[in-house]
Amino acid sequence: MAGRARTPWAGSVKGRPPTRARRPDETLATAHERKRVEVLEAAWSCILRVGLENVTMREIATELRATTGTVVHYFRSKDDILLHALDYLISRIVQDVQAQVAGLTGLARLERMLFALLPLDEESEVGWRIWLAFLKPSLGVTALSAEHARRSAFLRKSLLDELSALQRHGAVRADIDVPFEADALMALTDGIGLGRIIDARRYPPQKQKALVRRHINTHLALVAR
Repeated sequence: MAGRARTPWAGSVKGRPPTRARRPDETLATAHERKRVEVLEAAWSCILRVGLENVTMREIATELRATTGTVVHYFRSKDDILLHALDYLISRIVQDVQAQVAGLTGLARLERMLFALLPLDEESEVGWRIWLAFLKPSLGVTALSAEHARRSAFLRKSLLDELSALQRHGAVRADIDVPFEADALMALTDGIGLGRIIDARRYPPQKQKALVRRHINTHLALVAR
């Protein structure tokens, strides 16, 4: 998507220039964090290639072109890596949504927010595949489930805030039930995203956008746009 913030699976943090001069200890800390991110991105690649249940420390090390000892230096175990990999993925999704809506107002802002949640291009579709790979293994695993809950809480609050602001400014119907509509929009985007991964031909990008616009025009907008 034009103007889309680079997503985490594209390696967006690699090679990021410093914004100011750093002390030696800050440089070391930055290098350490960058290497941790490289390990997490290697884990994402392994998940896509062999499936999450088959990911091993050796697989991650091979993807990283490093030794298993190098991987263990940054993360204690495979479970530790997977937890941080999901945490980092969700953090980058949050940042992408925030970048997408910056400077926009009104229904255009809401529309762009919803578009940012959909697999509209190759990068975002890869992100969806990684996120979905974590769903089943997260059942009954408190730490992983908490990360999924964090994503859900962020999205719901963002939609509640947007819809409430639009209602206050008379940009959407005054009679809508804001919490109900926030849940409906979350269900809509999650359903479209899952549909795209299951049957890509049925959900090309333009159809995904059309489904979002149809919901906004039918259920939220004062008049159809």
